[in-house]
Formats: sequence, structure tokens, C-alpha cells
Amino acid sequence: MNARPIDQLNDFVLSTGAADVPSSVKEMAKVFLLDTLTVGLSGAAEPIAQNARDASVNFGHGEIARPLGCRVKRPVGTAAFISAFHIHCQEWDCVHEPAVVHAMSVVTAALAAWGQRVSLSGEDFLLGLTLGVEYAARLGMASEGEMQFFRPATAGLMGAAASLARLSGAQGDEYKDRVGLAFSQVSGSMQSHLEGGAAMALQVGLAARSAVTANDFGAAGFTGPHDVIEGPFGFLRLIEKAYDANQLTAGLGHTFAIAQLSHKPYPSGRASHGALEVLKNIVVDAGIPPSQIASISLSAPRLIHRLVSRPSHPGMSTNYARLSLPYLAWRLIFDGELSGESFTQAKLSESDVLARGGDFSLIVNEVNDPNALGPQAIEVHLRDGQVLKQVITDMLGSPLRPLNQGQQREKAEACLLALDPETRASAVRDIEAQVQNLEAMEDISTLIEALPQFTD
Repeated sequence: MNARPIDQLNDFVLSTGAADVPSSVKEMAKVFLLDTLTVGLSGAAEPIAQNARDASVNFGHGEIARPLGCRVKRPVGTAAFISAFHIHCQEWDCVHEPAVVHAMSVVTAALAAWGQRVSLSGEDFLLGLTLGVEYAARLGMASEGEMQFFRPATAGLMGAAASLARLSGAQGDEYKDRVGLAFSQVSGSMQSHLEGGAAMALQVGLAARSAVTANDFGAAGFTGPHDVIEGPFGFLRLIEKAYDANQLTAGLGHTFAIAQLSHKPYPSGRASHGALEVLKNIVVDAGIPPSQIASISLSAPRLIHRLVSRPSHPGMSTNYARLSLPYLAWRLIFDGELSGESFTQAKLSESDVLARGGDFSLIVNEVNDPNALGPQAIEVHLRDGQVLKQVITDMLGSPLRPLNQGQQREKAEACLLALDPETRASAVRDIEAQVQNLEAMEDISTLIEALPQFTD
């Protein structure tokens, strides 16, 4: 009898060693680790992140692992929660577009926290990232339906749990127990995304904590359900509903998901990036002022509409605004750029920008794939009768249009606004050097301790 796709994926996670991962894949893993770490440092400076850290004090006490950007160490599960919250709270974390999963966020946070407790080597940390991202992304790629649950948290939790179990030395039923215990904690519907609140970052943070919890319970002898992906009440049937299990293994071992991630140039939902880049090119860079624009329309797949079509309005939260394409588009046009500073309360309250929100419309096109981000087509109607048009296929930062090293560094520096301007470039170079030296590290704590620390 042929093994089921999930059995093949589990075998891959359990049998793949560092020597089995191509050097080119390892280099891409380092590229996106650098991105994830600097995005996490940026998130640490967000006001809402302080609220999350304050609440997490009630999780327990103990100084074991350092969350990203923090001076104070915390229990491992708490550190995983805080780091994951930091990574996702600005919508700036990298994404696997076909899977619609921010595949690094939960995995990196869980591994970094747990790794500090067990003195995980840099080589094993890199392997764990690669395997965890593979597992998480393949769950997303197998889906053929619209997201009902927030996939960065749900698939991210499963990928992190599989990775932690593998690095803990769990095999056979013990490995399945730990992944099953993680599935028993899967949660987080798309309702929070629909309403645009900070609960999405909480979901990502709690998923990282749950991955650590599942591994700890498994190590303590707890058993969990085993058939948790393809079973009658498993992940694909309950969480994703419509799926093709063959996508769990298509190209497995020949292509690696961690080498197919996309950078996010803007701190906003990835679904907004195509329109934002075009508007930067054909409006901002062309010197067209907002007063000359009558309206903007975007024709795009329904996933774009589901994720970022919400209207802008007075009093909207920062998290809501990052997923409001009408706000994002006009903010970019008025300011000439979109950055972390585009979401201050003063910016969110500017009446001139909010008044133009109704002049942006989004039309659902005929693309049938519920997980497709393109193609898209944008039209900018000027008051003199001109219409500027452009088709959007591959977005900047995707594998087909990757950020070059200079652009990667520019984003990394933009993530370190909490540091003095004169020290940002040197800080990025220091982090780059640590990441490049990862495989020589005996303990991943060396990397975490070398990161800037600017909050408790």
C-alpha cells in the first residue's frame, strides 16, 4: 500500500538532515531569517506590543529565553508568544504567496525561544526553520477553498510543532503525539481579519506558544491524536474544508518552500502590495498630485477583495488601516511613501486622506482560484480625462521579482527606527554577519543576544 501524502511529508521532516538541504536553499533561509528578525525588532517598538507583553506577565515567571528586541528574559512559551506577536503585528512579515501563509513567523518565534532553553545549534536552528516552513506552507498549498481560519496561525502552529518534535528527537508515535497535541490547540478564525483588529497578531503569538506547549506535553508523556491532517476530523477537512492532499508532497525534496517566500516591501497586507507599487510608479514618481486624480479602480481576484477592500474611516485602528487598501493607496499618494510612520494616530486621522477613501473602488475579476493574488489591473482616472492603466502580475518581493541585497538592507534599516539613525546601518550589518555565521554557532542564544534590545 502506498503511503498517504501526509505520511510522506512526516517521513521527510523526520529523515531530512542539514546535509540534505541544498546550499542555495540555506542561503535563502538566511535571507528570510534576517527579514523576520528585523521585522520582529520593528514590531517590538509598536505601542500595541507593550500591551501584549504586559498581559503575558500572567503566563508565568522565569527568565529563560529572550524575546526579540527585549532586555528581559521570560519563560519559553511566553518568549515564543512575544516574539511571534512582534513579528506579525505590523503585517510586515514575509509570506508564501501560493500557500497564503506567513510561514516564518510562528516557526521562527517558537524555535528561537525553545532553542535558547536547549542550547540548539545554529545548524539545527536553520534546519528546523526549513522543515517547519515546509510543513506549514504545504498545508496552505493543499487548500483549495477560501480561508475560514487564519492560516498564518493555524498552519504556522502545525509547522512549528513538527519542527520542534523533529529537533527534540521524537520519532514514530511520539512525533505524531506532539503534532497531534498541537492540532488540539489550533484556533483563530478569519473573523478577526475581517474586522481588522490586533487579535490576528495574538493568534500568531498564541500559536507559537502552543507549539512549545505541545512539545513540552509530549515530552512529559502525553499522547495526542495521530491522524490530524487527513483524518475525518483533521486539519484539511475541518480547517481548510476543500483540499488536494497531493500538494502535501508535490516536488517534495526538490523544491523548498523557504526558498519561495516573498518579502513585503510595505508594512501592510500583502494583498495591497501590487496596487501600491503601481501607484508609486505611475502616480507618485510621475509627480501627479492627489488633486488631479478623480478616482482609482482595481480589478483583482476575490482574495484581494476579502483581505484588503475594507473602507477607511475616522477612528480606525492601526491594524485595520494596514488592511484597508483605500487608506493605504491614498496615504501613499499624499505622502509619496508608505512606511511604519504611516500609521500613527495623527496620520490615521488626517481628513484629507480619509475624504478620498470613497474614490478608490475594488472590482472582483473572474479568477476562480480562491487563493490567487493575481492577476490584477489598476486604472487611475485623472480629472483631465486621462486614464492610466497597468496590469499587475508578479509583485515586488516575490520569487520572480525578488528584492536585491540593497533593497533587503533598506527594508531592514527601515525596521530599526527605534535605533539612532547613525547606528541603523551598522546594526543591520551586525545582524547580517550573525545570520551568515549561523551554522558555526554552538548555541542559537548567541544570535538572539546579539540583536538590539530596546524594550522590557
